[in-house]
Amino acid sequence: MDHTGGEEPTLEAAIALCEQQRYEDALTVLEQVLAREPDYTTAGHQRWIALMNLERFEDALAAYQEAVTLDPQLAIGWLELGSMCLRLQHYAQALDAFEHGLVLAPRDPLLWHAKAETLDELGQHEEALAAMEQSLTLDPTHADGWIRKAYELHRLGRLAESAAAAERAVNLEPDNARAWATLGAAHEVQRRYAAAMRAYERACRLYAGEAEWWANLGYAGMQVRQYAQALATFQQAVTLHDGHWQWWLNLYVAALKLRRYRLALRASWRGVRLKVAAENAARLAQKQANEAARLSQPR
Repeated sequence: MDHTGGEEPTLEAAIALCEQQRYEDALTVLEQVLAREPDYTTAGHQRWIALMNLERFEDALAAYQEAVTLDPQLAIGWLELGSMCLRLQHYAQALDAFEHGLVLAPRDPLLWHAKAETLDELGQHEEALAAMEQSLTLDPTHADGWIRKAYELHRLGRLAESAAAAERAVNLEPDNARAWATLGAAHEVQRRYAAAMRAYERACRLYAGEAEWWANLGYAGMQVRQYAQALATFQQAVTLHDGHWQWWLNLYVAALKLRRYRLALRASWRGVRLKVAAENAARLAQKQANEAARLSQPR
């Protein structure tokens, strides 16, 4: 079908189709353009955009790899390619792309940040911290960078430094809910529960849709015997996500402390059932892994 009104397919026509959210039609036009001009980098990039909007992520990755090959000196291309790989959990490819980009733009803080995130996924936390520190040296005003640094420091057991980095994030962006949640976690692990509660409360006020923050707020409240608040926050957590057995059992304890026996019984029943199901699933997964390992052995 001709989507260009009988005219020769052009990049401009494809962009117009994308703006109308007609991504399949845009893709058809772009493939015609690229068949005529295979080295047309901008058309290749637009094809990637269309594939992304169609949620054809593996095809989008292949398209972007082709586009970057056509213009390998463009650092932003390596950043976007790496980000695509990261999204698809192709971590080694992502790291390679970010390192290519850093050769071209060694003072780009976003590339260093992306490299840090990838190294974290690969379990290389010391290296991730070093990359994040490089990013923050280049741009110390990036709150998400301080959040990432706090997270890496937490993973490395450097708890006081983690709290300081999280404080820096909330000072830079007082309305950043994730920064407050990160600060709450830093206080909680150091058993500064009252401070953790204040941070989690701020995070939940800024964004009420994160079940884990409500559960963390409830846990901190339990530690300082604020059972009524803990009960309310655990109820909010399981309303948002009712499949976490530990939250139901924490709700059970809070309800028991407040002599809310009917609620405690219901929470206990739900928590125990979820825990048993999780343990059974884990045993089955282990059994399947053992069987796969046995079958892979040479006979």
